[in-house]
Order: sequence, then structure tokens, then C-alpha cells
Amino acid sequence: MTAKSGILDRLSLELTLFESLAVSTIMFTVLQLLWQVVFVLWHIYCVCANIRTDEWINWKKYPWFQLVIPPQTDVKDFLALRT
Repeated sequence: MTAKSGILDRLSLELTLFESLAVSTIMFTVLQLLWQVVFVLWHIYCVCANIRTDEWINWKKYPWFQLVIPPQTDVKDFLALRT
């Protein structure tokens, strides 16, 4: 006489709620780590190659991101404008 386990009695394709939660959490963690590794490697490449964002994004297409501040040459001129 052999003892039967409850796990062997059910079909192998069925997952309990806790098993499903564990599998989905592991999948999410693996995908998140893969994405973060690619993201960090991209930033390391940009730093090593000294690539700036204005080299791969044409900022002239997006004027709403540009803030033009006129240069201030002297503090006296700045104070004269305020009064």
C-alpha cells in the first residue's frame, strides 16, 4: 500500500491561487530586472561615448521644452531693470 499525495492527485496543468501568484511574481521580477539591466547599460554607453540628449533628439521640434532666458551681464543692469 502506497500513500498518495494530494499534489499527485490533481492535474499537473492546474495551478492553485498561491502557485499562480508565485509564478506571476517571479515572471514580473525577471522582466523588471531585464528591463533595468538594459536601461543601465544604455546609460553607461551614453556616458562612455559622451552622448548628450541634443545629439539624438531634435529639440527644435519641441519648442515647449525650451526656456530661453536672456543673459545678464551685470548686477547693476539687473537692479536698474527692477526699479
